[in-house]
Amino acid sequence: MKSKAVAHLAEAWIQAFPAFANALDDAPGRRAQREAALAAFAELGLPHRGLEDWRSTSLAVLEKHMPGAPSGESPEESSLLATGRRVLDEAPLPGDDALRAVFVDGHFCPALSSLSREDPAVRLTRVGASGDSNSELPAGFGELADAKSDAFVALNAAFNPGVESLEITRDHAPSSPIHLAFISSGSERLCCPRLHITGRRGSRATVILDFLSDGEGSGLVNSVSEIFVEENADLQCVVMEREGERAFHVDNFQAHQERDSRLSVHTLSLGGALLRNELGVRLAGTGAEADLRGLYLASGNQHQDNHTRVDHAMPHTTSREIYKGILAEQARGVFRGLIHVRPDAQKIDSTQSNMNLLLSDRSRIDTQPQLEIHADDVKCSHGSTIGKLDEEALFYLRSRGLDEAGARAMLTRGFVAEICDALPGKAFRDFASALVLEKITACSNETDGAPA
Repeated sequence: MKSKAVAHLAEAWIQAFPAFANALDDAPGRRAQREAALAAFAELGLPHRGLEDWRSTSLAVLEKHMPGAPSGESPEESSLLATGRRVLDEAPLPGDDALRAVFVDGHFCPALSSLSREDPAVRLTRVGASGDSNSELPAGFGELADAKSDAFVALNAAFNPGVESLEITRDHAPSSPIHLAFISSGSERLCCPRLHITGRRGSRATVILDFLSDGEGSGLVNSVSEIFVEENADLQCVVMEREGERAFHVDNFQAHQERDSRLSVHTLSLGGALLRNELGVRLAGTGAEADLRGLYLASGNQHQDNHTRVDHAMPHTTSREIYKGILAEQARGVFRGLIHVRPDAQKIDSTQSNMNLLLSDRSRIDTQPQLEIHADDVKCSHGSTIGKLDEEALFYLRSRGLDEAGARAMLTRGFVAEICDALPGKAFRDFASALVLEKITACSNETDGAPA
């Protein structure tokens, strides 16, 4: 049964679409694509708890804040710069040497970026937007993230201001990570970043998708990324979600791998009132390898939701997946992971693990790892754990002079070390580990007594 609250919000966005589209002044073909996506969104409606994939997550809280639709009008450059500078001055950033591109409410800010659109080896272009020299959508757009089956993908396809296309050219290996900073102004509006990344044959790169917000605004970021990893390419992606405590974020990250390619995806969920991550990887070439690691840290009333799907479409493919969660106070977590092995996809090697640490007797986790195997010559395993800090270890550390908060923080840091130690590059690893440590300290200090 659909929620009246989210239906009201969906209707408000549908009603706002004509004004948004008219302000963009798209070419007729592009306008038709947006209208088709909006029609799909209207047909699907916002998801509700009557749907199996959403039974543990309610969007009714969005109705209380009613994030408005984007206006479609180009904001003043001075306003974008002011917001961008304010956020970047307050937030620690990963590495001074990074190739950085900064976007505020979906608009590129060259004055704050070190990655130029004219770079011949790391090509960052905007396509499918009004006024751009290239209004055609990139090849493969919508093939991985389907607007006909996912309401938030449809919403993004209708309301994104344009598609940021990042291409790492053939056999190129940038010496620095590529840092894409997506800043939400906190204006209590819907923001729909759309990203298309291609790692060409033989390329090697690290790409950091960094989501931040200005202040404590309660806007909704609805981001969609489609990733194509060509033959023998190696792409390491990091998704960092560190918006304010009242922000809402729905992220859809879909990847396609070709023969002998390698993809690592590290998801760090540290902020936001409600986070929902959809991560899908299709191993479509023999020899392809995927390594998925996630860490979600939540306290207060935060809700963090992670859904993953690994599709072994070809034989001789490998996947490793490990997600860890730490939940304090009344925080809620969800993990649902599926490993799918297609018929005739033999010689598969795949593992999936989800481990959770509850620091409060009021925190909750809903975990459901799954295997769906249609081949007989495979090696697949999955499992999950839910627990508390070891009382004997706590006693030992306290007997060595640590107070209770310090002992809890030390054990919790040990729990996440496996995720942090796998992050790419020492400089970024140190940077991200410091953010995680700060969040762990906050979670440890907010426990309400005896763990569950």
